[in-house]
Amino acid sequence: MSYRRFPKLGVVVDCARHLILSMHRGQGPRPDIDELLDLMNNMTGDIWPEQMLLDAGYDSEGNHELLREVLDIESVIPATAGRPTEKLPTGKWRWLMATDFNHEDYGQRWQAETVMFMLKSRQGESLTARTYHARRREMGLMGLAHNLMIVRLRELFYRAMPSSFRLGCSRRPTWGDASTYSCPAALLLITTDT
Repeated sequence: MSYRRFPKLGVVVDCARHLILSMHRGQGPRPDIDELLDLMNNMTGDIWPEQMLLDAGYDSEGNHELLREVLDIESVIPATAGRPTEKLPTGKWRWLMATDFNHEDYGQRWQAETVMFMLKSRQGESLTARTYHARRREMGLMGLAHNLMIVRLRELFYRAMPSSFRLGCSRRPTWGDASTYSCPAALLLITTDT
């Protein structure tokens, strides 16, 4: 029996505008849990979120610590990793997710699913490239084309709006920066097969 590999795309999405802010292009199957740092390092320009809504594949105490303690970003991840049990998780942040989960904010995570649907419906559900590096390039171009379509549609349908297309987020922090950053929209993170 052969082990089948497939292209895998992880994205950070601005839920207010459906723009892709960061991408992690790889090969699956593999767990999502260790891809968060790469996604944060690939974040677009000076955009920095106040909150990230991640799917359960990213559930780990280390990911909560990275977002909350190092990057000062509120993380919302369902605490479902590991075997099903009646016991609460032992880590500080996973325990918080199990006892005081923000269901209202997490309800917007579906916006990332919308972006994945937009990618697949507009640009096709499969890739044409056959090699690993060519697939990575093709997924990157798909994300770029998606963002260009969003910006172009905004220009066509919202001509009364100011001509510059700004996300309204403040500057990207440096490690250890204690100042605040504001972004009007929560961000979503989801990994899915393409």
